[in-house]
Amino acid sequence: MLTFGGTGAHDWQTTLLRFSILLAAIGSSVAAWGTAVSIAYVHRVTWPFILMTTLVAAAGLTFGVVCYRLS
Repeated sequence: MLTFGGTGAHDWQTTLLRFSILLAAIGSSVAAWGTAVSIAYVHRVTWPFILMTTLVAAAGLTFGVVCYRLS
């Protein structure tokens, strides 16, 4: 289980896995946001930018809540 504060011989492995998942999520969010910005710039519409900004903010808040509840 990927909970925080565990004790055991393999804590570094779960920490590494959690870090890798977080890094992938941050990379995906930044890539999606950059794509939305480029779509908004090329097509002169703002709804993709607003949508992706809202989704990235919601994902960040959800991650924060999950991390807080697991700690």
